[in-house]
Amino acid sequence: GATVQGAFHESLNLAALWCLPCIYVIENNRWGMGTAVHRAVAVDPIAPHFAQSYGISSYLLDGMDFVACYEGFQKALKEVLTTSRPVLMEFQTERFKGHSISDPGLYRNKESLQQCMQKDPILLLKQRLFDKGWLTDELFREIDSEQKQKVLKAMEFAEASPFPDPSTLEEGVLAPDER
Repeated sequence: GATVQGAFHESLNLAALWCLPCIYVIENNRWGMGTAVHRAVAVDPIAPHFAQSYGISSYLLDGMDFVACYEGFQKALKEVLTTSRPVLMEFQTERFKGHSISDPGLYRNKESLQQCMQKDPILLLKQRLFDKGWLTDELFREIDSEQKQKVLKAMEFAEASPFPDPSTLEEGVLAPDER
């Protein structure tokens, strides 16, 4: 939904004018909160049309395909580092739930939701790894167990840790508020 806001266009314009080496990413899950993108944006796909307006390159990728996204980011990064110009990337994807915890997503029917969940990028990548012979059931269970343990340890550490001192909240921030 942010691509229809003026600040988005202002930043694209300045990035193009000033030759800023940055990558803009549009995660197009076809919804802006509860509004279908085709009801809010006049062009489809978004990135190629918008990028042309600002004289910059664009990439249109299947956001449900991990490999395509990885390769697309590699190509865009190489271009940005080579040209010192911005690029605009659009990843066409799906969301499986509403916009927020208070959004039950009643504007979608269950059939279309079930259909898009068949393209879950995690499940598709898992299947691709199995198909290539790079992953087995045993290895998957091992990795899954290791990662669950890491998450549980991190949660335990976080819950046992004291709250940080508020005076340190801006440490490590790229542009802290200088008072």
